[in-house]
Amino acid sequence: MAKANALVSVARDLRVMIDASLTRANEYSCTAPEVVQALREADPFTTSASREIGGAEVAFPDGIAVFEALAALPN
Repeated sequence: MAKANALVSVARDLRVMIDASLTRANEYSCTAPEVVQALREADPFTTSASREIGGAEVAFPDGIAVFEALAALPN
């Protein structure tokens, strides 16, 4: 659960970066390069994958919490 909480925290931080780049993303119809890089570094897409293949191996519901944080509507 600690790993899942850390991943949710990172996702919330990413969400702030995503929100800050929305104007640029809408203007250019693409995700800002710094957001893409941050997503690569945080690697939220392997939350449920096993550690053997480089994943975080968190329980599925905890992995969903990561994506809920990423998908939260801007404030």
